[in-house]
Amino acid sequence: MRLDEVGKVDSADILIIGGGIAGLVAANAAKDEAPDVDIIVVEKAHVPYGGQANKGAGNINYLAPGDDHEKWIEHHVKKIGIYLEDQDLLRAYTEENVPNLERFDSWGGGICRSEDGQIISLKWLPYLPSSMAAADIDMMNPLYRRAKKLGVRFINKVAMIDLLKDGDKVVGAIGFNVVDGTCHVIQAKATLITTGGQNWRVQPKYADLRGDGSAMAYRAGAEMRNCEFGSFHVMQFARSQEIVYGAEEAMYNAKGENITSRLEDKEPSDVDPWAFVLWYKEMLAGNGPIISKTDESYVFTVTIPRHLTEEVWKRPVTTRYWGRFIDKQQNAGIRYGGTQEIFPGFVGEHGPIRVDHDMMSSLAGLFGAGASSSSGSAWAGAVPTPPGRLRGGGFGVVFFTAMRGGPAAARYANNVSNATRADAEQADSLKKGFMAPLGRKRGVHPLELVKQIQNAIVPLGYCMYKSKERLEEALGMVLDVKAQIPSLRATDYHHLAACNEIRSMVHDAELFFRASLERKETRGWHIREDYPERNDAEFLKWIILKDSNGEMALSTERVPIERYTYKP
Repeated sequence: MRLDEVGKVDSADILIIGGGIAGLVAANAAKDEAPDVDIIVVEKAHVPYGGQANKGAGNINYLAPGDDHEKWIEHHVKKIGIYLEDQDLLRAYTEENVPNLERFDSWGGGICRSEDGQIISLKWLPYLPSSMAAADIDMMNPLYRRAKKLGVRFINKVAMIDLLKDGDKVVGAIGFNVVDGTCHVIQAKATLITTGGQNWRVQPKYADLRGDGSAMAYRAGAEMRNCEFGSFHVMQFARSQEIVYGAEEAMYNAKGENITSRLEDKEPSDVDPWAFVLWYKEMLAGNGPIISKTDESYVFTVTIPRHLTEEVWKRPVTTRYWGRFIDKQQNAGIRYGGTQEIFPGFVGEHGPIRVDHDMMSSLAGLFGAGASSSSGSAWAGAVPTPPGRLRGGGFGVVFFTAMRGGPAAARYANNVSNATRADAEQADSLKKGFMAPLGRKRGVHPLELVKQIQNAIVPLGYCMYKSKERLEEALGMVLDVKAQIPSLRATDYHHLAACNEIRSMVHDAELFFRASLERKETRGWHIREDYPERNDAEFLKWIILKDSNGEMALSTERVPIERYTYKP
C-alpha cells in the first residue's frame, strides 16, 4: 500500500499542530532560527481566529523595571509551585520574560507603550513581585501575516488525530478535514503540538481546548507529568454565570460572616485554591448561599477598571470586546458587581505533555509548546498552568515555550536525514480507527457523553477537595464513559471530530484522577481531605504516566531539589 492511497499527502520539515497563539509564535520563532525550514501549520478551526488568546483581556505577565527577579522566583517556589518546579526552567522563564515580550512586539504583537516607547505595566495585586503588560486581542493577525510572508504554509479545517511513528520516532501525523472528510497525511522531520490544554468544554470561552494534542501524544507513547493539577477554577456570578475576578476577596455566608477572613494566606498569588474549599465546606454545612461584596474587592474595584479602560492601555479591539460583554449583561437586566451570589466555575487547564528545556517530549521528533505542555514542563510546579496563578501567565508561558520549542524543532529537523518515512500500513490502520464511528448505524452520539464526563470532572468534591473515596468514585464514572467509546457513532464529519474530542476528554480525566490518587498529600492546587499535610519526605517528586500496552503505567521521579536554590 502507498501512503497516497490512505489520504492526501504533504511533507514538511516541521509540522505544527494547532494554529492558535502558541503555533503562530512557534512558527515565527522557527523561521527566525532557520529561514529555509519548511513549516506546515494545521488548524482544526481557522488561523488566526482559533485558540484562546483572542478571548480574554490581552494581559501579559511581565517582569517590569524595578521588579525583583530573584524575589519573584522565591515567591513562585514557596507560594505557587511549592517546590515542585523545575527551578532551572523557572529561572529561564524569568530571564527570558522581557526579551520574549520585546521579540513578540517586534513581530507586530502590539504591546501597549507610553509616548516615550516604554512598555506600560500595571500591578494585578500591589504586593505581587511581578507586573502586567498588555496587547490588543487582535494580536494573532500580525503574527499570521508575518509567518505567511516568511513562507509558512497553513491548512485550515483539518483535525489531526494521531501521530505517525517510525520506531520510537515521531515522523508526522494523520487526520481529516472536518468539512468534507478528506484524510490528510503529513510527513515531517519534527512535529510540534500547540493545540492548547484540556478544559473539558465547561467554560464557553475556552470550550475549544479539548486536549487533542496531549491525547495523541499519550497514544503515541509520550510521557505525561503533573496531571493531578489540571483543575483551575474561578468564581462566577450565579445569575449571569460570568467569571468575576476578585470575588473571593470578599466572601460572606448566609449568616453574614466574612468567610474570606478565615483563609490563611492574606496575600495570595491571584486565585487562592483554598477559597473554593472554603465555599464547598460552607455549602455542605448549610451556610449558603455564598455571596461576594465586590465593592470590597481590590481586584474588582481597582484592578479591573484600570485594566479594561483606555486610560492606561490603548486597545480598541479589547475595549469593544469587553464593552459588548458589559452591554449584554446590562441589557439582560444583570448587574455586574455589587453584592451577588457566587459559585466556583471550573476551567481546567490540563496540559501534561512532558517536555525538556527545548520543549522536546520523551519521544524523538515530538515537541510541545503552549498550554499543551505547560504543566508537563514543570516550570510552574503544583498548579494548573496556564495561568499558573499568575494573571497574564498564559501569554507569558506561550512566549517562553513557543520561542524555545519552535527553534529547537528547526534545529532538530535540520539535523535529521531527509528520509522521513511514514508507514502506509500504520497510517491506514489509524485512519480506520478514527473513521470507524461514521460506519456505525447504531451507537452513542458524542454529545451524549460530554455531560457524563463533566459530571465526573467538575464537582469540587472530585476535582478540588479530594479524597480517596471520591476520587475512586469519579474515576469509576470516567471508566464508564471510556467503555462507551467503542460505541460512538458519527453522522457527519463535525460529529466525527467530536468523537475524537470525547476520547481526549476521557483520556485526560483518567490521567487526572489516577495521578491525584497517587499523590497522597496536599500540595499547591492538589488538596486532599484525607492527606491534609504536605509530605516532602515521600512526595517531593513528579508523577509520570504513559501508555503501556493500552494501560496507564504510573511511575515517579524525584525532584532534584539538592541542585536548586530554594529548598523546603
